[in-house]
Amino acid sequence: MPNAFTTHLGLALPIIQGPMTGSDTPALAAAVSEAGGLGMLGCGMRSPAAMAEAAAEVRRRTDRPFGMNLFVQATPTPDDATVQAALQRLAPFYAEFGLVPERPAQWCEDFAAQFEALVAARPAVASFTFGILTAAQVARLQAVGSTVIGTATTLAEAQAWAAVGADAVCASGMEAG
Repeated sequence: MPNAFTTHLGLALPIIQGPMTGSDTPALAAAVSEAGGLGMLGCGMRSPAAMAEAAAEVRRRTDRPFGMNLFVQATPTPDDATVQAALQRLAPFYAEFGLVPERPAQWCEDFAAQFEALVAARPAVASFTFGILTAAQVARLQAVGSTVIGTATTLAEAQAWAAVGADAVCASGMEAG
């Protein structure tokens, strides 16, 4: 069933693997792409180096198109009082499993560095969750040949993605993931 989207990406099937940050693998993405769909790498928790390695591994396994997904988020910078209050609220759950609550060594990956790794990887599709790129960021990805897909949980988010020039919007419920 070819359509404009599948034709543009060279897909035999209108199937897109959901990017499953933390539980997907390059082997899975390559297998989906090799089968005619669009394999995806969930990169929200991958370091820039791990993103490059995963993209290289997919390319080693297949010459078919694949995509990469990032979380659009700034690194949180909570003050000590906020962290301590959160750890106190979570203490009973930690205790239940015999764990000691402690401040995370790292809150999340550096989005700016991940974005640069994504541009360098040049996947066929670059998709995003939890925020909106700038028009300049969308244009950079499109300039290297990536189709940009933004995820929206509200009409306002969908309109914001359209306003920055995304090629497509993935409508998602707030409960997704």
